[in-house]
Amino acid sequence: MCDSGEDIILRLEDLNADGDANDAGEFAVFFDGNPAGNLSGVVMASANNFCIDATNRFFVATANTSGGGNDAILLLEDLNSDGDANDAGEAREFYTIQPGAPTGDWLPMATAIGTDGAVYYTENGTSSAQIKGIYRLEDLDHSGFIDQPGEANAFFLPPPGPTNNQFHWNLRLDADGWFYIGDTTFERIWRCKDLDGDGDALDPGESVLWWQGSAPSLIWDFDFLLDGSLIACESQTPDRLLVMKDTNCDGLIDASEVATVYDETLTDPIGDPRGIARVGTPGLGATPFCFGDGSQSVPCPCSNNGLCGRGCQNSATTGGARLSLLGTLVPDTAVLTSTGELPSSLSIVLQGNAALAIPVSFGDGVRCAGGTLKRLYVKHAVAGVVSAPGTGDLPLSAQSAALGDTIPPGSMRWYQVYYRDPSPSFCSGQPGGDTWNVSNGLQIRW
Repeated sequence: MCDSGEDIILRLEDLNADGDANDAGEFAVFFDGNPAGNLSGVVMASANNFCIDATNRFFVATANTSGGGNDAILLLEDLNSDGDANDAGEAREFYTIQPGAPTGDWLPMATAIGTDGAVYYTENGTSSAQIKGIYRLEDLDHSGFIDQPGEANAFFLPPPGPTNNQFHWNLRLDADGWFYIGDTTFERIWRCKDLDGDGDALDPGESVLWWQGSAPSLIWDFDFLLDGSLIACESQTPDRLLVMKDTNCDGLIDASEVATVYDETLTDPIGDPRGIARVGTPGLGATPFCFGDGSQSVPCPCSNNGLCGRGCQNSATTGGARLSLLGTLVPDTAVLTSTGELPSSLSIVLQGNAALAIPVSFGDGVRCAGGTLKRLYVKHAVAGVVSAPGTGDLPLSAQSAALGDTIPPGSMRWYQVYYRDPSPSFCSGQPGGDTWNVSNGLQIRW
């Protein structure tokens, strides 16, 4: 947790599993950014936000103040595993935007690690020519610093609002590698991605105003839920938590696609909600495909289209089943998670070593995973192996190598969840109807 008043990053851990981190030894200063606070001599004048990469390195957005410091992206790592980054060589200014710049010229606010491994940050400087938006940092010469031409570039520069006082508080990625950047001043969220591989999202079609709220209001932090929807903190009167889901697949959030899931007038007030994070982050490195939402060349067997990004509709849920990835591929914390099957259904994870050139009807759904198919795991909700009886939401481990499929690094595998749907009246008369259905697919490069 950043503390911009004390200029520290605090580390919290519930060691005795009592539900809090208030006991002795459960909180400690991970990094002290005060002058002489760490043996690396790095000053962190105002830590705004940070992200952590797959190797547990912290990238901190910090701004200078009247008391000193630089506008910079810091790199912190606990090299000796003593629980902090205060030792010599454990902290450095990975990217110094402009040493000694006047306060307010630059204001790095949030950081994120892209699917390409580069570091991205949001810029909000108010008194310089630096254009507000997302900037991309890549250490091309592997020096450990961003210090050469071409290593720092503009990635996405949203058009300003009615006045040039937009403020980009946060930066998130979804499971498909799209960046989302919030603008608290004008209550909006932009969506962008480098589609042509040129290192930016400045080209036509690579960005869109994904959501526009109503003033007066402030959108602060947000994160993604397992089903791909976004949950956001909104500080206004009343303070709220909003969930946004693109149910019609048009790439935008319309007024009908926003729901209030917390309102301070209905329960105890939070008061100015600023930060939110879901336990477990959507996995990067997996590409969803083979949707049962009407976008495939082969339609759902009985026009039983599911919702955007899911498999074909089943007899119990209009949305269909969704397969997604949590964790990371390096280090190996990847977990496949499926939702939306029938409550109490039997589910099997299928792994293929190829994708079908032409999808095929498969029970009440559409299958695209092909080649040599393996059945990885079988889960039954009734048996309570994974989840409570009747939930239909089954987390599924993805350790396929343990089942005899040694996957060379860099190889692709294709996944779908195959589950029972024995309703006699649903999709009747279709080949395999009344028997089973499948989720959307995931393509993973291991």
